[in-house]
Amino acid sequence: MRTLCTTAIAAGLATVFSLAYVSEASAVKGKCQTPKTAFRTTGDKAETNADKWVDLPKSKISFVQGGKKPGCVIVRFSAMPHTSHIIGIRVVLDGRATAEPGNIDLDYKSDGYISPRGFEFVFPKVPPGKHHVKIQWANWAGEHATAHLYQRTITVQHR
Repeated sequence: MRTLCTTAIAAGLATVFSLAYVSEASAVKGKCQTPKTAFRTTGDKAETNADKWVDLPKSKISFVQGGKKPGCVIVRFSAMPHTSHIIGIRVVLDGRATAEPGNIDLDYKSDGYISPRGFEFVFPKVPPGKHHVKIQWANWAGEHATAHLYQRTITVQHR
């Protein structure tokens, strides 16, 4: 019975972790309040053959971080990927800072259906003032395959 239970748990975890792989190891822990939300959603198809980081169309969100000292910003990203390879995803703040936990890889498991994938990113210490985040992506297969993202949503929680 114990072996069956362990096998079932391992299979469940393998399914969860096949959705997104973290490319860079990092660990950040904290608490924050994010009472404001900005979002953007689109049903437009985006596609790329770029094997380097490029801006994902219609993914930029501007916001004003409130407060008197730095606070966290949480970015949620979801989309329906379609590719024969892996798509790299990262979130960039003000054109330079990359969110924790770093770059992730979205894996598309071809079962005949396009399924939604999502991930959460955190910027632990964003100073008060005007900012913008955007999603960048890369097609690690490059010119050998085109990567597609459908029905995308980006949500930014901030002070």
